[in-house]
Amino acid sequence: MSTRSGWRYLRRNIVTVMMRAARLHAVNEPMRIEEIAKPRACGTDVVVEVKACGMVPNLANVLNNWENWYPHQPLPPKPATFGLDPAGIVHEVGEQVVALKPGDRVYVNPLRSCGACHACASGNQMKCDYFTFAGYFGFNRNSLEIYKRYPGGGFAQFMRAPQSAIV
Repeated sequence: MSTRSGWRYLRRNIVTVMMRAARLHAVNEPMRIEEIAKPRACGTDVVVEVKACGMVPNLANVLNNWENWYPHQPLPPKPATFGLDPAGIVHEVGEQVVALKPGDRVYVNPLRSCGACHACASGNQMKCDYFTFAGYFGFNRNSLEIYKRYPGGGFAQFMRAPQSAIV
């Protein structure tokens, strides 16, 4: 193994590359811009460099009243990176990704589901027990499992998403 390829291996597999993200630590507090680890692509996941992202106009009001309005629907674990409907450029693709490559301009659909249940297989992801809006909220406690794999929304420099969410 040459020194150069050895360095690439170390950089990709050991060195943590950082990025900036706007994160919410507590309801009724402003988001903070922080340095966090940049996500990495693996399997069928894609890392997108976010260039633009939508903001729910009344996001602060919704979050401040969430537990009263929607007590059965979970928010992402805090600190949370929100941000719906991001668009950007594919930065990195997992080894099983097909039809996408770095440099492609994309939209990241925020809908996430398990992809394996009957509802998902029949094209009705909104009926999935794990259904969630990445970067916003989940529809039941199982949504928290999706947040473990895809914790961030579009208020970050980079975000990871399944290739099925890339348009």
